[in-house]
Amino acid sequence: MTAPARRTLFQDLTQVLKSGLFKTGLGAGAVRIAGLALMLAVSVVLARVLGANGLGQYALAISVINLLGLPALMGLPSLVTRETARALAVQDWPMMRGLWFWATGRILALSCVVIALCLLVLLLLPALIEDNARQVLLWGLPLVPLLALSAARSAALSGLGRVVWAQMPDNLFRPFVMIVLLSGAFILGGSDISAQLAMRLQVGAAAAAFAIGLVLFLKARPTEVTENTTRTQQTRDWNAAIWSIALIASAQSLMANADLLMLGWWRSAPEVGYYKVASTGASLCAIGMGIVASVINPRFAALHKTAETGKLARIASWGAAAGFAMALPMALVFFLWAGPVLRLVYGEPFVPGATALIILTAAQVVSTFFGSCIGLLNMTGHEKHTMRAFVLATVVNIGLNAALIPQFGASGAAWATFCAVVLWNVMLWLAGLKLLRIDSSVLGLVRKGTA
Repeated sequence: MTAPARRTLFQDLTQVLKSGLFKTGLGAGAVRIAGLALMLAVSVVLARVLGANGLGQYALAISVINLLGLPALMGLPSLVTRETARALAVQDWPMMRGLWFWATGRILALSCVVIALCLLVLLLLPALIEDNARQVLLWGLPLVPLLALSAARSAALSGLGRVVWAQMPDNLFRPFVMIVLLSGAFILGGSDISAQLAMRLQVGAAAAAFAIGLVLFLKARPTEVTENTTRTQQTRDWNAAIWSIALIASAQSLMANADLLMLGWWRSAPEVGYYKVASTGASLCAIGMGIVASVINPRFAALHKTAETGKLARIASWGAAAGFAMALPMALVFFLWAGPVLRLVYGEPFVPGATALIILTAAQVVSTFFGSCIGLLNMTGHEKHTMRAFVLATVVNIGLNAALIPQFGASGAAWATFCAVVLWNVMLWLAGLKLLRIDSSVLGLVRKGTA
């Protein structure tokens, strides 16, 4: 009874290893790992030269900028990836061209509005934040359009199947340029690098990465898109879909930044620094799932469009297994030696973040176990269910932050994130089973092997 099932699993694995998805995944993985090493180097250098207090100010400013960027993005990356992949599958070039023009115009218009409102608030309410923090934030405002346009460009490249190219500008070039700029600043000015200077360097690195990404995008465009200037836009459908996706993206960003902002409100800047390095370390466990998702999410959209449900289910379950397997080794290191790792990499002042690192690592392990459930639902047109799960999880996250941070600090923020991550993963996993009859988790592979 069990031999045929084992052959089926082996055949599935062989097919995956021989597929273009696996080869693309290897390329995307190489870029992501190299970029991860560079981003880790940036975080270590910033922690060393800024200290816990300076890093806390810098991290708070980045969190505010990320929230300011929400209206500009409005969930566009997921929509652009999905609609580009669909247009490519049926070779609808006017629709693809219209989508890109519509997304770019929307980002530019909303970015201008957001920056203008932010400047007005800072002008009318100068006492809202202290002077140094205000200066750091002002220097970072150009990141609002830069990061939004970069995200849309990366989404378009992913939809075209150029997953490696999509990841290179922000995951590889931006941290590399940041390291070069930090090194130059250190050589010229010694160790006197402020949070303001670090933010200016970040804007420069983002601008350079955007320019490189634009060149890659122009090279990747299908010839038919460049030759045919006709544009077709489904503005009504896109606007209808984008609100659910926008709420998802907003909820994700709120969960990612609420911890830091609420820590800064109730605790101290150094504690924000502790949590920042802990969340950076825990994110290493998600790098494998991130690579897998970047490869398989566009395929979800194309396979759903062509009604290849069986293949879609196999890709989802094997993707979860791959992401989970890649998360476990790093998670084990953090579970056993969180304190020594922080001491070795960031220095003695950041060791108090060890407990938060362990808790956030556990949250990442749970998330990778359930696979790319977000991408599965979003790419198949069920973004409303994703939105509901994330809105509820965000409410739970903020509520638990308010309850736990005043007494437990960074560890309380980590527990709030853990509970929210478990909640939305379970909700989305169940939604995938109900709506698509697809198990996006590692259990999907186990069930297949025991069927």
